[in-house]
Amino acid sequence: MKYKKEADKYILQLKKGESVIESLIKFAKEVKIQGGLILGIGAISNPTLSYFNIKTKDYQNNTFDGEYELLSCTGNFAIKEGEIFPHIHVVLGCSNSTTIGGHLTNCVISAAGEFFVFPTEEKVKREFDEETGLFLWDLE
Repeated sequence: MKYKKEADKYILQLKKGESVIESLIKFAKEVKIQGGLILGIGAISNPTLSYFNIKTKDYQNNTFDGEYELLSCTGNFAIKEGEIFPHIHVVLGCSNSTTIGGHLTNCVISAAGEFFVFPTEEKVKREFDEETGLFLWDLE
């Protein structure tokens, strides 16, 4: 992982074999980010994507073998249960030019990972919401 600060943002490069989620957490801890926007593209392998089932209030995980283009990666950083938490949604390109998408739970870089991080000035916190079963932003 390499990164540099430029004005109000960070430019982050992940190398082949690095875990996207673990690297983002490590990066945020190093530069003391407590909230912010994440954008990225690249190439990943063996992703686990999750879908939140509103009826059961539980995540359903789907793991996909192989390599995929990271066509769109958008998300944010917040503090959840006292720890930095990257909440990321992705659209992945398959080799036959179809796409899959969902909440990114896990993957590793297969060729390149290029991200921009725009930190917030204030800490963004997530608190558990009984009604939805999700950890939602608490902006109070």
